[in-house]
Amino acid sequence: MSYPDHMDVDGGGAPYPINDRIGLRLLCIGAVRLTERWSYQRFSDPFWRLYLNKHDGAELVVEGKPFPMGGRKIYLIPAWVTFGTRPSKDVDHIYVHFDLPGLPGAMVRHLFNAPIAMDGPGRWERDLVAIGDELARRRTTTPRMIGEVKGLIEILLGRLFESLPPEERLLYQQQLRGMGTIRPALDMIERDPGADLGNTALGRVCCCSADHVIRMFRKNLGQTPAQYVAERRVAWAARRLAFSDESIDAIAERSGFANRNYFTRVFTRHTGVPPASYRRMSGN
Repeated sequence: MSYPDHMDVDGGGAPYPINDRIGLRLLCIGAVRLTERWSYQRFSDPFWRLYLNKHDGAELVVEGKPFPMGGRKIYLIPAWVTFGTRPSKDVDHIYVHFDLPGLPGAMVRHLFNAPIAMDGPGRWERDLVAIGDELARRRTTTPRMIGEVKGLIEILLGRLFESLPPEERLLYQQQLRGMGTIRPALDMIERDPGADLGNTALGRVCCCSADHVIRMFRKNLGQTPAQYVAERRVAWAARRLAFSDESIDAIAERSGFANRNYFTRVFTRHTGVPPASYRRMSGN
């Protein structure tokens, strides 16, 4: 998935290149009934959320202001957007959590800094409602449901990136192309967040010096290697907190933090809440 990285085809039908630089990782799909208990303080996630409610009645709170969610309308909450939740009545709610590991947090924060209401053709919403109804009956996902949801998210993201202003799209394309030079380091960070991910180690896998890898991270990601590593470690830890029963101490160790206290400080700085609170709040 590489939006919107095009190449024109000539009259002879030359193939389009496909460069899957971003990746799409589904984390969970759920269907629940929201009640007045769906009321959380401000926090941010290192992964994306898709929301669809069958009826009006629930709203997000963004920068202290209400963000109502209309019924049968798709909303995307980009990674690292700070928000709270506030329902006003019981609402049937369909949600998807997903990660785009190839899209750096600094780029997401620059391009998408608020929830997004997606305008669709109607069938997308109907398909999601049908999936939610089936999920509520089965209480489990199926390969077909996963494929349909993943395909829909690909379409929504494609439209989202195409809607960017031309200068933003150009910046996005340039940054993604430049990331190829540090791809081995990015893959290493995703594969093993608890490993030695210092500048020297990252430069080694990219076949360059530590100073050069620092320059390349700053140029293409807008972050130092240390900043990017901390963010992706928090992202890995958040997934384990939300979708596993591992202890917080074990998650802290496996994600590369020296101890739980340090982990708690870094995690809270990135998400707005400590790990234990995040685990309680991250269900849907």
